This record gives sequence, C-alpha cells and structure tokens, in this order.
Amino acid sequence: MCGFKIHWPNNSESVYKRTKEGVEMINCMLDMKNSTIEFMVGLYARKPSQFSPLVEIGSEPIYTNLEGDGGTPEWKFDNI
Repeated sequence: MCGFKIHWPNNSESVYKRTKEGVEMINCMLDMKNSTIEFMVGLYARKPSQFSPLVEIGSEPIYTNLEGDGGTPEWKFDNI
C-alpha cells in the first residue's frame, strides 16, 4: 500500500503515505503488537448525533477538501 487519507466528519483527517524518503503518518500510528493502525479522530461531539460520535446533534458533518479537484467528500444520511 502506498498510502491513504481518511476524511473524518469533524473536519479532521488521518494520513498514511509511503515515499522514497520514508513514511509520513498524520493522526495515526502503527500498533505493531496487535498488527493494526490506531487513528486519532480529533474532538468528539459533546452531544453526539446518531450519524457519528464526531458530529453534534443537529449539525451536519464537515469534511476536509479532497486533493486534486478540491471537492469535498459527501455522505448521504437521514435524520442527523
């Protein structure tokens, strides 16, 4: 795997990228003992919605912009 970026619905993101210079990790870390990756997702909502524990009740998710076209990820949901 060369890398990935996760866009969290509270306007934060986690990034893993491999390059010739090495590995870049932002808001995530390897858990070698358990063979997993741990993610830091930013602040949790004080009053979480059913959609996500990162989104406040009555609020819509906010995502960081995509690289390239500059668009924003969209998630179709009902009754936040």
